[in-house]
Amino acid sequence: MLPESRRSESARPVASLSIEKFAQLEKVVIPLTDLVVLVGPQATGKSLVLELLKLAVDRNRVVRVLKQNGFKWESSEEFADLYFGGGFGKSWTPSTQFVYQGQHIALDDVAGGRQKKGEDAVFYIPAHRTLAIADGWPRPFSGYQIETPYVARRFSEELLTSINQGLIGKGKIFPHPRRLRDAFRELIDDAIFHGATLKLDLTGMRKQFVLEYDENEAKLPFMAWTAGQREFMPLLLGLYHLLPPGGSPSKKKGVQWAVIEEPEMGLHPKAIVAVMAVVLDLLARGYKVACSTHSQTVLEVVWGMSRLKGVPDGPARLCRIMGLPDKDRNVLKTAEIALKCSYSVIHLHHRDDGRVVSEDISDLDPGATSEYEWAWGGLTGFSARVSEAIASARTGG
Repeated sequence: MLPESRRSESARPVASLSIEKFAQLEKVVIPLTDLVVLVGPQATGKSLVLELLKLAVDRNRVVRVLKQNGFKWESSEEFADLYFGGGFGKSWTPSTQFVYQGQHIALDDVAGGRQKKGEDAVFYIPAHRTLAIADGWPRPFSGYQIETPYVARRFSEELLTSINQGLIGKGKIFPHPRRLRDAFRELIDDAIFHGATLKLDLTGMRKQFVLEYDENEAKLPFMAWTAGQREFMPLLLGLYHLLPPGGSPSKKKGVQWAVIEEPEMGLHPKAIVAVMAVVLDLLARGYKVACSTHSQTVLEVVWGMSRLKGVPDGPARLCRIMGLPDKDRNVLKTAEIALKCSYSVIHLHHRDDGRVVSEDISDLDPGATSEYEWAWGGLTGFSARVSEAIASARTGG
């Protein structure tokens, strides 16, 4: 049985994003809760769903950015290719239904819509975020091939703009005393950098990011880092963009959503927990967060949060789960606010005909009748089969 707090939360109506008959998506419904987690096998359209969320919220800003960068289009098909990447132009058909918070959105209206100034309301950190610093430095929007999805080009440009405006200052990037709270910074250092200093090296002919383990040792350029450190670097810069300096509890003005595709990319489970701890901080600051994942660790965090809702010492227990100090007043407040947030876990899967549909598995109940729910969208199914095989071997079954 669900905790009372969870049942009452699920009874309240929640705004949603609904997509029908677009690309491989047959019918997908996403509740727009404070935390949204999408799970499912490859090629089920998780990225498409998140890109559609970005398009729904920021459609007029998307039009402005594309036109500012010299792009033009004659049809909604061409606009779809520019936004989603080459090959999606014909995926939006007359049968496509796209509904955001009860409002039907037509691609023709988006493509021919007005431009809107101001900060993007959705800050999108894509799965292919290493593209942003593949050459050791972020590239401008127009520096990418036209087939590159809009969200990847926009992320790179936003990093470049933020860096030029002082996002990382000069010299030391991590650990930085004015970036992230001490407890979260220590988690990241212990899991990812292990005492190394991440710096912006200004001594050569070109700025570059380097890791320095000792002042007397060589500075390691980007391509000499571990794969996990390379994956985490642009994610860290994206989080810096969302977290004002100085330990302020505020959020970036104008930004409503933080979208993080596959926060686990290239990371050990210990590092994934550190990233999810920062996600708690984002929730506590008032952001809505949406992410896609193939990580059981991510769902374990969500499951732990759901079971601690309404528990008197739930915030302290959540801190201990995340490896955070359970007596730090500010950290406890972060955990307390995060536990009050609503959440949803949506599984995307292929039907027998290859079309993709969604199922709400937010309860993550191991005793559920739906395999998608008890197996957590397939993330624990293999472990269950291994356990069953070993157990039956021992009993001779």
